[in-house]
Amino acid sequence: MEKNNEEFISAGNGIEKNELLKTESHVFMYRLDNTAPQVHTLHRHDFYSVDYIYEGEFTQIINGKECSCPTGSVCLLSPFDNHQYINTSPASMLSLIFNDDVIFEKVWEALSIDSTPYFTVLSGDDSSKIMSELETVEAELCSNLPLSASFIKSTVNRIVIDIIRKSSPAVFPQPQKHDSVHKSIGYVRYHFREPLTLEETAKIYHVTPAHFCKYFKKHTGSTFKEYIVSLRLDYAMRLIKTTDKSITEICFESGFSSPSYFAKAFFKRFGKIPSQMRT
Repeated sequence: MEKNNEEFISAGNGIEKNELLKTESHVFMYRLDNTAPQVHTLHRHDFYSVDYIYEGEFTQIINGKECSCPTGSVCLLSPFDNHQYINTSPASMLSLIFNDDVIFEKVWEALSIDSTPYFTVLSGDDSSKIMSELETVEAELCSNLPLSASFIKSTVNRIVIDIIRKSSPAVFPQPQKHDSVHKSIGYVRYHFREPLTLEETAKIYHVTPAHFCKYFKKHTGSTFKEYIVSLRLDYAMRLIKTTDKSITEICFESGFSSPSYFAKAFFKRFGKIPSQMRT
């Protein structure tokens, strides 16, 4: 299937990140009921999302790859992913979106370090369970009960853990001797499009720059700068392949501050300048 020619946008199922952060729980629920054929605009979120198909079937294009999403499909996406939904017949989805601070530390590390998206098709009791959990969050968001935000946070974590367990047999992050560096990788993957420096990141995790630099490279095989540039180039390549944004827009969207440096780094990595990837 050819990519949709509509402009790639940042979207949040009807809510922007600044609005999400104004809510007490930093969680939002959204129901999408398509009764007629529709092609959604290619977009990404500035937060995590869980999309559960409870009626009908969608086709989803995630990072340029097409997959079928029948009833029972559940997909966990990160801000690193772009996607769009297409339906040719009536279909319904329940979408849970949440900021990273909702997730327990160890779960957040798994989400940040492991590859997303997570995708699986549930049936029977598994399907009923996640629908029940999502509807619990939906109802709690509309309540004024004591400790509602804490209750929602716990439920969201149960949902995310269940999806990770059922979607992939991947090895989860194990405790590391230099745990502060291990945690920082997740932080970098989440914030790679923002201005980041080794010194500022080391300070967040209460280690010296020299210590941080040494063990970051030992753990990743790359220097701090190389790792960030690699993430930005991977993201830029996705945008080039799946959107019609200009190369300049993609440069800044990916976290680069200089189009000339972006072109030089891109050529070094891929052997072509960005515009040549579209020919």
